Amino acid sequence: MAFHTSPPANVAAEGQPRRRPRSPRRADSVFYSSATPSQTESSGAARPLDGRSSTSDVGTWESSRTDDETIGNVWDSRSTAPYGVPESERSSVPRIPSSPAFSFAAKADAPALAEIPKTEDNETAPQARQTHVSQPQYPLPVEANAEFSDLLKFYFYNLCRKNSVFDGPANPFRYMIIQWLTDSPLILNCVLSMSARALVGHRPDILPKAVRHHTVAVGYLTEILTKLTHQTPSDPVDPSIPAGEDSAHQIKQAVLASILLGISSSWLDASDLGVQHLLGARKLLSQWQTMGTTEANRNHWVPSIAMQDPEKSFIIGALAYWEALIAFVIDQPLNAVDYLEQFCDQSSLEMIYLNGWTGICTPLFVYLAKVAILVRQKRQCSKMANMGWNSSLENVRSKLLGTAIELERLIVAYNLPPRSKLFETGDPLVSLSQLEALAHCYQLTSLLELYRSFPEILTQKTYTYCSAGSVSGSIWAAAADSSPTIGGMQPLTQLLVQGTEHSSRSLLFNMATTVIGMMEGVPEGSGLSYIHTLGMIICGSTLSALPEHTCLAVKEQGPQGLLMSIAMDRANVVKTRDAVLKRLRANAKAAGMDSFCQVEVLLKEVWGRLDAISDQLHPVVGDDAEKMEQVHWLDVMIECRLESVYG
Repeated sequence: MAFHTSPPANVAAEGQPRRRPRSPRRADSVFYSSATPSQTESSGAARPLDGRSSTSDVGTWESSRTDDETIGNVWDSRSTAPYGVPESERSSVPRIPSSPAFSFAAKADAPALAEIPKTEDNETAPQARQTHVSQPQYPLPVEANAEFSDLLKFYFYNLCRKNSVFDGPANPFRYMIIQWLTDSPLILNCVLSMSARALVGHRPDILPKAVRHHTVAVGYLTEILTKLTHQTPSDPVDPSIPAGEDSAHQIKQAVLASILLGISSSWLDASDLGVQHLLGARKLLSQWQTMGTTEANRNHWVPSIAMQDPEKSFIIGALAYWEALIAFVIDQPLNAVDYLEQFCDQSSLEMIYLNGWTGICTPLFVYLAKVAILVRQKRQCSKMANMGWNSSLENVRSKLLGTAIELERLIVAYNLPPRSKLFETGDPLVSLSQLEALAHCYQLTSLLELYRSFPEILTQKTYTYCSAGSVSGSIWAAAADSSPTIGGMQPLTQLLVQGTEHSSRSLLFNMATTVIGMMEGVPEGSGLSYIHTLGMIICGSTLSALPEHTCLAVKEQGPQGLLMSIAMDRANVVKTRDAVLKRLRANAKAAGMDSFCQVEVLLKEVWGRLDAISDQLHPVVGDDAEKMEQVHWLDVMIECRLESVYG
């Protein structure tokens, strides 16, 4: 038998209803600890992947059985095609076992896959070699169809690592795909489409495969959506699946497929935003949640319960990340992402599953999406005011500012989850500290974007920057008459130059350089580095130098003015910009996608406009902020037609 890679109409002709057999195991039974918080160490250390108290073995990716013979026994020719097998014989079709029978360790005889792009830059070569030290054994059938086996190999060897902030047994792009791969021609073709699209930049000859698998996947997705739309109580169901769960499985499959298809849309065409897939995913999630209100599935979608399910947690996090990316490139109503707000409260969760795109900070990406919606609406108001509608927009401006103030409160109040609620990454190259740094970066980035568009928020506040090294606790505190401590820690550096016209600009610049500095330890061309792309755009677009005459004026305002004049000197700004470009170029080279190449074009255009304004400023302190505010990366992106999914 072979995998189904033909259009769904051909498969439907067989007359067999396509039902996903209920899996005999939960996803977390293999990849996550079953221990409760009380069973973990009280020291606050993160949980190991297998629930052991010692973390010495974390990251080895070894299962209890690693011999190649086991893989051969599990993956025989029959296991490749559950569909098309008579209903009476499906119970005998080999499936993924209830315990991991394949190895997650590197194999000496693993295929070289010469067609897979690898970073060759001398400076990043050591990191590139390291990422291949612990490659998982690809879960492929021994007699896999040669037509697409290379694409599956590329997915499990390469794409899983680059499409996630961490890689290991707990990577959702591994275990969720493995569970669906042999059962779902939809997910199979989504994976094949993603792999082909990721390779087109390095292998243009693979374009026909990318188009074909994408088309087939969309066909299967359409078939499932049609079935869900027209399903009636009299329709036949699989007796092995409890009532109500069949539709839930179909919806889960469709949501996952929508995410995979949508997020990879721009890989082939940078201008393809995949918005139609996002809109579909929203509706599917709403339908899935509605099913959870029935008597049989009551409370399944209560946030505190849903987020304890690793698959639901991943889907919510993936949608949050996707919403944040899309919100910067299309106009939407303020309530567009309200459906995710209910999942932002993590305080009642006993454990927090690591997400392949949001790490440990899914709520921050929900907030970032709302920031993006606000910023785009604010800039639309500014454009309409210039066309004579200023007096008619006061109510809109007031509502936007009120929403921005409330959103700032939520972002500032966000606390990192304690490590006792987290699992180890299982990735020797990515630690929990780096995922905590990712959270801090996007906390600062969200505030930076908010303050840049709504400077009124800062009018009555003084912010003090504290060490980001603590495990939990917000890194910001509002100070009215004094400088409070956070978590017992003394403030390190006051970012605002109080009493000057440059205080807001100083804050934004320091926030940007802080984020850029925190990214230095992230390997270039890695999945974690890709996730930082949006943050690099936002922070990089803030890097503007002070004119020489302004530097002289600021120096006279005390030690902090001196610090500001040095930090924002043209030479130092250029140095920081070069560091940003170096990372972006490494990411673009490793990814081989136009959307990553466009980031450099976008930032260079922004910097060129900022420098042109800076060079023309006359020596009147106070003009700087107003003129610099006129240059925003969103406006440049729209004017230059560089809209894309930057992630």
